Amino acid sequence: MQIKTPTFDEFLQYFEEITPPIVISEETIVNIKDIAKPLPQVMIDQFITRWEGEIDEFTEITPCFSLPETQEYKAIVYWKASLLRYEYIILTLDKSNTLISKKTMCGTIVEGNLIKKSVAKIDEDLIIYIQAGASYNDQDFDPAASQSFTIEILESGDMLFHVDENI
Repeated sequence: MQIKTPTFDEFLQYFEEITPPIVISEETIVNIKDIAKPLPQVMIDQFITRWEGEIDEFTEITPCFSLPETQEYKAIVYWKASLLRYEYIILTLDKSNTLISKKTMCGTIVEGNLIKKSVAKIDEDLIIYIQAGASYNDQDFDPAASQSFTIEILESGDMLFHVDENI
């Protein structure tokens, strides 16, 4: 019996289109997993590995959503969970489904006693505002020590990353 190879359009159907604004935090994945269909392994192997390389058995990929399509690109977001690292990744694809740009928007990273956390908000103009901070050991997170970043999705689908120094 021959197994049918999934198409890219079938893959994109796992990413429901949403209209910004949207806030993405550590807890967002719980809500997404309640409604999202799990991505079949064959699609992870065929499509996600194009951007991520080999994915080990300890890594989980969950499709999150797509942003409204433009004339030049489409943007999808997925959650990648691996050992001590949980990330929301956004990528833009051109009309031939070739990668234009890929960025980690936010997530949680554990490095020894350091826990780095970030949240993101995608606004109506497709500017992604990121707030990132860290805590050591079991200390409380200090909002005053956080940093702000933005990712701007250009009309071409390219993404520009900026460190916001005035906030």
